[in-house]
Amino acid sequence: MLMRISSNLKTLYKLMKSRKLSKKMHYSADEMFELVSDVENYPFFVPACKSLEILKKVKKDDIIYIDAIMEVGYGFLNEFFTSHITLNKKKSTIEVINNDGPFQKLNNYWQFNCPPPMYSVFAAEFII
Repeated sequence: MLMRISSNLKTLYKLMKSRKLSKKMHYSADEMFELVSDVENYPFFVPACKSLEILKKVKKDDIIYIDAIMEVGYGFLNEFFTSHITLNKKKSTIEVINNDGPFQKLNNYWQFNCPPPMYSVFAAEFII
């Protein structure tokens, strides 16, 4: 019985390591990009984001690079994540690479496409 449970957990873990979501939105790619790239205001509209501090922000051509610390919490449980964020408005993409925190790996990627219907694609990869 323990072997079956262990095998099921391993299968579940493999399935959970990466997720890709695609959703039809009623907003333009530019509107969605502006919302998700508004990192400084995450504490005001991202659930469980308690605070966010920008450590470094550099603009090079059409790309903005941000290093930030985000405090995420619910009740008495709080964690801090340091991430490197790449905002590419020209390509309508956002990439977030986690540098530290409770996960060994936590990366996510956003891509906003504008042909009707407009789709938002979000992919996340993580290792606990």
